Amino acid sequence: MEEHKDEETLKFLKYWEQRFEMIMEQNTNWTRLFLIVDYSTFPTTLSIESFCSKFSQDLQFNISYKKDESSNNYDLTITR
Repeated sequence: MEEHKDEETLKFLKYWEQRFEMIMEQNTNWTRLFLIVDYSTFPTTLSIESFCSKFSQDLQFNISYKKDESSNNYDLTITR
């Protein structure tokens, strides 16, 4: 995983780290989770591939995505 140093990217990654931790703590019985993330929320220095790779490694689950052009979103599927 490449290292990100700019403040916007670090803040974004920290937000998602906290969000994923909260999901895991509060919802212990899930095996598959679906999330939608707007393109515009991603920092320009972070690709969706890097994002998925980082959290797949850090939190030990699989994250896949599909780019939804019609709504400008990434449809994320998280599997434990």
